[in-house]
Amino acid sequence: MNDITTALTFGALRFCDPRDFVRPLTEREEIQQAMDALALLCKSPLTNPPIADWPSITDCTSHGAGFSLDAKTPAVRVSLRFNPAASPLGDYEIHFLNRHRKETGRVLRVTPVEDKDLHVNQYAALRPFPIRYVVVTCDLHGTKRVWLIGITSVRTADQTELDSN
Repeated sequence: MNDITTALTFGALRFCDPRDFVRPLTEREEIQQAMDALALLCKSPLTNPPIADWPSITDCTSHGAGFSLDAKTPAVRVSLRFNPAASPLGDYEIHFLNRHRKETGRVLRVTPVEDKDLHVNQYAALRPFPIRYVVVTCDLHGTKRVWLIGITSVRTADQTELDSN
């Protein structure tokens, strides 16, 4: 682990509108992405973008091949369950604390982010994490979200927890 992830017990996540995730890159971002691609080819270390404003994952538990995680900031509390081996199984809840609003939905797709893809601008913030996923979800009204998930450590569910679920 590096300095960024040392303070994060389980990792960090970010969710956004898909339009923000796939927006055209600025000229500066295009240059940085090209430089990162070259660095990756030369096996040079890549720089890590800031993630300080991302919700910290406060609990991350593996259930077989699936994950159950909780994250929070002062303004939001999140729960997300997904299974990379059985995508699109999973669901999520976002509690917007300052607006007293709750959003729920289901997982549509889970994609692991491989080392070879870390030069791509959209995945750059996931570089410091050993376990990385992009999860696409949809709420009850059809609104989609893209989640960047960076996991530093995982608790394994004991058999009692598995039996109660």
